[in-house]
Formats: sequence, structure tokens, C-alpha cells
Amino acid sequence: MIESPVRDSKSNGSVERAVRTWAAQVRTLRHHLESRIKVKVPRTSALMTWLVAWSADVINRYKVRSSGRTSYEHITGHRGLQAITAFGEKVMFKYTTDKTKRNKMETEWDTGYFVGINSRTTEYLIAKGSGIFSTTTIRRQQDDKSYDPEIVTEVNVLHRDSVMQGSKSTPTEVRAHTTTPSLPNSAVPPVMPRRAKLRQEDFIDFGYTVGCPGCESIQLESNVRRGHNEKCRKRMEEELSKTDRGKDK
Repeated sequence: MIESPVRDSKSNGSVERAVRTWAAQVRTLRHHLESRIKVKVPRTSALMTWLVAWSADVINRYKVRSSGRTSYEHITGHRGLQAITAFGEKVMFKYTTDKTKRNKMETEWDTGYFVGINSRTTEYLIAKGSGIFSTTTIRRQQDDKSYDPEIVTEVNVLHRDSVMQGSKSTPTEVRAHTTTPSLPNSAVPPVMPRRAKLRQEDFIDFGYTVGCPGCESIQLESNVRRGHNEKCRKRMEEELSKTDRGKDK
């Protein structure tokens, strides 16, 4: 890679001309937008980051070089014949909805502001208060509705954030919370908490309850297991509650 001599700006003539061309394009687009919306576009606004990026895209895509081709043609081999509109113009655009999740009761069209083109997919980039959307179909509006000063505050996503996170093709659906009164169902039995599981080693530690069929089955080592009566179970639960092992149950 060839580097220019130190402190010799004349050797960077082509680079400096490119910077001047780009800066002039930024001023032109900014002046045109401000003249239509009658509002000053702050340099620190998110909208300005999109204007700066689109100014470079305009030069690369549409400025014809001495070879008769644009920079976009030299890079991709294709002519950039895609129809566009002015930067910041308010247009109608169509969401690219998933056919399996299409809501036929809702419209697929919405309004937003044109802020550029995705260089990889040639989709239009439309800005709204809810984010940046990519679409393949836009429609211009009549002149008195094509520019809105709300664009300065409504566009709140920076260009670099959109590059990192990507754009959306469909709006995010939000379902509002609705409070449903809880009605008791008499047909459903109440949920009872599980009782502690009694093991053979528990009875070895705390003894057997006289008259309990479960305790008699354990003592006789019978193959038929029988349940403990309520008196036995209550006694064992009280004994187990006094131990760390029983508290875990």
C-alpha cells in the first residue's frame, strides 16, 4: 500500500476532491430537506447520521465517472437503475409479512420516511418511530403530504445501530394485558399439598405406631405394602419436623 508523504497535502489530491464532493452533497441534501420541512436538522440528531450515509451512497450509485459508468457499476457490474425518492420524503410502504402469519384483518401498508437503500439487498430503508424497516415496495404521496417536520424527532435510530442490529420487515405485535376475573370451578377438586414421604429408616429412628396397618406390614416384612393411618402419619410428621432431614421433606 502506498502512503502519502508526511505533511504533503498536495499528494492527496484525489482523496481531498472526494471529501469535498461528499461534503457538498451533504450540504445539498440537508438544504433541500430543511427547505421542505421548514425546520433545521440538528447536527447531533439521528436523522443527520442517515443523511451523511445517504450522501455517500448517492455519489457511489448515481454519479457517472469519465468511463461512463458509476462506482456502483464498477464494483457490482450492475447498473443502479432502482427508482428512488428524495431523502426524508414521507412515503407509503408495504411490510414484507410472513405468509404463514399474515393477519388479513390488518393492512400491510404504513407510512414512514425514506432514509436510504440496503446495499446488499437493494431494499428501501424506511424510518419510523418504532424503528427502521426494509421493504421492496414504496409509493409516493401528493406533494403537500410528502414532507413532515416530525421527521427530526421521529427518527431516533442511529445509522450505525441499524447496521449492527439490522432492519425489520414487519412491525412488532404487542398484545395488551387484559385482566380476567378468576371464577372458582366447583367441578375441579382443590389442589392439596403433597404430604411427606415416610421411609422405613424413619420408623427405625422413631419407632412404630401400635395399631397402624402400615407399621405392622413393615415389621412383618410383608410383600404387601399397606398405608399408614392418620394417627401414625401425624406422629411421624411431627417427629420429622424436628430434624433437618424432615424439614427438607
